[in-house]
Amino acid sequence: MNSTNCTAKEINEALEKQRHIYEQKCEELRQAQIQSEKKLEQVQQSINQQQTSNHVFQPSGIHAQAPLYPNLYNVKNDNFQATAAYANPSASYFHSPSNTGPSPVLAHTQIIQPQPSAPPEPAQEAIFGYPSQNIKSAPPLKPQFGTQPQHPRSQLSHPVPSTSSAAAQPIKKALPQFKPQIRKNTKCEASDSIVECVTCNNKLGIQIYQCKNGHSSCKQCRQKFAQCGICREDITDMRNIMLETHIADIKLKELDKDDRMLCPNSEEGCLLSFKRNEMDEHKKECPYRPMACPLAAIFGLCTWKGGINHLVSHFKEEHQEHMEADVNKEMYLLNINVNHKIVYFVKVGSYNFLVHIEVDANKKTICMIVQSMSTKFSASKWSYELHVYNKRQPRRKYQFVDTCISNNDSVQENFTQRKCAVLNCDYAKTFLDTNRLTYKFYIKNKRSSK
Repeated sequence: MNSTNCTAKEINEALEKQRHIYEQKCEELRQAQIQSEKKLEQVQQSINQQQTSNHVFQPSGIHAQAPLYPNLYNVKNDNFQATAAYANPSASYFHSPSNTGPSPVLAHTQIIQPQPSAPPEPAQEAIFGYPSQNIKSAPPLKPQFGTQPQHPRSQLSHPVPSTSSAAAQPIKKALPQFKPQIRKNTKCEASDSIVECVTCNNKLGIQIYQCKNGHSSCKQCRQKFAQCGICREDITDMRNIMLETHIADIKLKELDKDDRMLCPNSEEGCLLSFKRNEMDEHKKECPYRPMACPLAAIFGLCTWKGGINHLVSHFKEEHQEHMEADVNKEMYLLNINVNHKIVYFVKVGSYNFLVHIEVDANKKTICMIVQSMSTKFSASKWSYELHVYNKRQPRRKYQFVDTCISNNDSVQENFTQRKCAVLNCDYAKTFLDTNRLTYKFYIKNKRSSK
């Protein structure tokens, strides 16, 4: 029996001790809730103070919208009184920063009082076996719309983020972000194209003049005493050396690469064009270049000089005897035992040729070649044939075929090197008919002959 009473007593003491601990914990939770509500109130006051100091006002011409939650201020507390701004949100008026009333912007915002989270209270009947006692909690936080305490500026610069502060601030839409567009400045980039004159819009040459503002104009505009096409200032004698050098380099590149130049003898009739590095070679053999009479180097009698377009008229006037020969015309060579030279001017269409024949009695050779009065390229398209025969011997014939040489090639050098038709005099005598050697020559275009 004593052991049973003793056990019941200990149980009661333990229960009493547990009840005391529970009440102590509840008191701590109540104090924590009070501290949390005070902090929330301070944060709200700081936000209001900051909005007032930043001069954020609502325009007078725009009516405020109705709050999203009109029952927010339906508080059962009789002591709660709202100001005119909250009682009538549609009223529009301004407050100076010195006013103690709230800013009208708060009429659009919702003041949400979050309750601090606390662990759920355990059922006392299940633990202690008797009904739980009502523990008085702190009254809910009332919004204070009176005077607000002044806080230092340093405390307001970084407000503590919270649920209430986030709800009190108006929602700001994030600005759309666009990728920055990088635009190339073509005026500052080095260009391989010729720059145009700002005054006449023609391409600039290698003499460029500037106005006092640095705008570049061409030489012609400077000579006309024109005004700058941009700023209308007078064009001075100041030169743009850097741009002149740049354009000179561009022109040199164009001449070396793609740009083709007309032959300097284009006025005489040459219609060919070449690159700069090919022009010097063409000048040496251009048939339209000023040349001496072809007979001057052979006979040393004529002093005439001129272009090939005047060569035909010169032969007709001064050397008519050298125009007797023609293609497919039966010709006769006399005195094959005596040294002598013969030159015939032959015209085939619009092309001019010279037929050279040399008899060397000492070497007992007869040499013959046909020279085209044109370039090597043009001469390579033509061939000549030499036929030596005797009419009384129709089964016998000497025939030679080769390519014509150009007017820049040496006839005597080809004779010496035997790069021509060479007929031995002893063999040629077998074709003689009454001391005459009969022959024909043909000049053919290789394309037409195919």
